[in-house]
Amino acid sequence: MSSEIEKKVKAIYCDVWIVYEEYRVSHSMAQFNERVAELKEKYDNDKFLINILWSFVPVVNTLHARHLIKQEGKIKEEC
Repeated sequence: MSSEIEKKVKAIYCDVWIVYEEYRVSHSMAQFNERVAELKEKYDNDKFLINILWSFVPVVNTLHARHLIKQEGKIKEEC
């Protein structure tokens, strides 16, 4: 039983990390939201997945806000 839980936890963490890294490269919120929906379907809205995704919301929102500000030229590239 423990092994099954560990496999599920590892799979969810890996998939969420991949979606996060895809966002960091593309800066596409549409793609991020689409991929999140795919994960929710893949894992049947698993509570563990949902909790991890909620943890990523403020992180991705902050990164996206910085990206938009950078696009407008209001902050330096190193930020």
